[in-house]
Amino acid sequence: MNGFDTNFDRANELYAVNTIPFAYMAEPVKVNLGELVRIYLVNVLEYDLVNSFHIHGNFFDWYPTGTSCTPTR
Repeated sequence: MNGFDTNFDRANELYAVNTIPFAYMAEPVKVNLGELVRIYLVNVLEYDLVNSFHIHGNFFDWYPTGTSCTPTR
């Protein structure tokens, strides 16, 4: 996740995944029902100390370090 401060006011105006804002609105990542998907997420937002990652319409398990076989939540 990354953001862009387009008017230099020290606040992000655009947010992106893989550096292209809104890219997945037109071409969403398709996942088959029951298919396991691993997401490696790095939050590199300079002006947002906290920014939430959320998936619309899906449930997921969270493995904070990626090394455990048991989800945290």
